[in-house]
Amino acid sequence: MAVMHKDTFKIYHNDQNIVPEDFIDIDEWIVPTIQVLNQKGYTTRFCCSGHPLDDWLFIDTSKEKGYKESGNFVRSYIMFDEGITLPSLPPEFIATQNTYGERPRLVIEKDHPITSAFENQFFEKARRVLETMKELYEWALELPEFQPETAEPDSDESETAADVLEFCNQKIAEYGLVIKPVDAVYTCERMKLLITYTSDDHPDLRELVKALAMKFHVKIELRQVKE
Repeated sequence: MAVMHKDTFKIYHNDQNIVPEDFIDIDEWIVPTIQVLNQKGYTTRFCCSGHPLDDWLFIDTSKEKGYKESGNFVRSYIMFDEGITLPSLPPEFIATQNTYGERPRLVIEKDHPITSAFENQFFEKARRVLETMKELYEWALELPEFQPETAEPDSDESETAADVLEFCNQKIAEYGLVIKPVDAVYTCERMKLLITYTSDDHPDLRELVKALAMKFHVKIELRQVKE
């Protein structure tokens, strides 16, 4: 674990499990990125690099201890302070909004799903998380200084509903899906892309959602409507 000063953003290794006043504790794998972001004015609120171990121990006020299973995936995320926007997103990250303290805040996140094909999932998870942390740090270094007046989410004005539907139709044909997209619209300040479609069945659209999220870097919602 590492600690970072709230004002100077200087970071230290911390092996005493004690967080001094005016410091915050941060995962060591992600703390260099958090330092750069805050130095450039992209103030952060919470973050997690993602942890390869499946289970974690938690302390509860009603119980002395307990265990919680995290499943076969880990998640890397950063929540920013209120009013923070980004000119671009890290590779394969999506942007969402999280209401913390009744105030919407930008969150960027990336899942690292693991299939049973990997005999030692711990090392595969660790490898993926470390690669993501490297890409995240390089992305932060390339960001310009935060300017509240001009900083906007990365959006291509030429990217119309027709462009989204064209890509969607390409993937529908590629995956052999029997659905017909109707419309595409961005919601929540371009944090979510809503695509409506018609179909006589209820097909598995998980691969389509994944492809759309990787293409447009936003949260995807596919909604079936009647013809």
